[in-house]
Amino acid sequence: MILTCQSILMTYFMVILDTSFLVAYFREADVHHAKALKLAEELRGEKMVITFLVFQELASILNRKVSTEFSASVTKRLLMPDSSIELFKLDESYFEEVLALYESLGPHSFSYVDVSLIHLSKELELSVLTFDKELEKALAS
Repeated sequence: MILTCQSILMTYFMVILDTSFLVAYFREADVHHAKALKLAEELRGEKMVITFLVFQELASILNRKVSTEFSASVTKRLLMPDSSIELFKLDESYFEEVLALYESLGPHSFSYVDVSLIHLSKELELSVLTFDKELEKALAS
């Protein structure tokens, strides 16, 4: 299912997933793989959300670190109707809000994807499951 800004606010989600968590979950060679599997098991049955930006970043990283075939397989799984992960469709106003936050942070080293997760986390009052220490710090403030 693909969610829009309007429909996501009417649906209860427990957590937003960051690319670092997803890469660790799907890539066995990742240093956080075992931890990601454990966390995923704890989240079984819960609603989780990723943005299209995270989806795109995940596909690119898995393509580079594993293979195109593996990346395509994982992204197809995420798009299946029975996936426990919902995709959040970004509309123009969302991009404008993220860009405003991106600029307002002043000099920083966050990716645009990370800033979009900070924005979405605050907007929906949800936590972000990430292994990125800098993103964790920003989300905590």
